[in-house]
Amino acid sequence: LILKSPPLVKTMRCMFWNVRGLGTAHRRGLVLKHVIQENLDIVGIQETIKQEFSDQEFKDMSGIVDFVWKWIPAKGHSGGLLLGVKLESFEIEQVELAGYFLGCLVRNRLTNFRFWVLNVYGPAQHELSEEFILELSNFCTSEALPMVLGGDFNLIRRQDNRNKPRGNIADRNKPGENIADMFLFNEVISHLGWTEIPLQGR
Repeated sequence: LILKSPPLVKTMRCMFWNVRGLGTAHRRGLVLKHVIQENLDIVGIQETIKQEFSDQEFKDMSGIVDFVWKWIPAKGHSGGLLLGVKLESFEIEQVELAGYFLGCLVRNRLTNFRFWVLNVYGPAQHELSEEFILELSNFCTSEALPMVLGGDFNLIRRQDNRNKPRGNIADRNKPGENIADMFLFNEVISHLGWTEIPLQGR
């Protein structure tokens, strides 16, 4: 999870999760469990491996809590992004469907505070990493509003992260990373003033 600009709303609760498939009721029930137990405001899911969602499937993930959902379909048997925000708290004003992220411009209904939420899924093929980083960087550079970015970046930030358990963006253990991509990723993070939030509750 990354922030561009200072903290947004102290009580906002987000979850970003590479779920590796939302095709079963059990997996959707796990999302619902987190929504209820953590009182989530924003949910970002990577690797849905689904082309479409029914109203019942959305209800499976939010229960009696009203969420509005946006998604990018999976490509065959991989990928797919889903982003939901709690309707009681937020309104989606704009949607950005990109190659490697799903972005929503969100307005807080109480304060009228506006910010972007980006659900990110970086390519597993590292020959595409530079393309991914540049797409993300170009969008963030073009937007002046604060941002929350979360997801599976499929990149590491330091070489000694290779042997650590998979967790936040600083803990990716992916074979064959290009060191140039690592440096480019860190350069973009520094240039744009992103702040990484350590993984909690794993």
